[in-house]
Amino acid sequence: MSRHNDTFNYTVEMNKRSSNYESILNSMQSVINNEIDTRVAWPNQDLFDE
Repeated sequence: MSRHNDTFNYTVEMNKRSSNYESILNSMQSVINNEIDTRVAWPNQDLFDE
């Protein structure tokens, strides 16, 4: 689980651990943080209706 700038929480789930999992997790965190930072518009409606 990671928290980005005190505004977004997210998790990354994988089904296999490789010998360089720290590198993979750091790369994933970088990609996700970049996506959050560059997003200019967010949906106005709930995308996960119950």
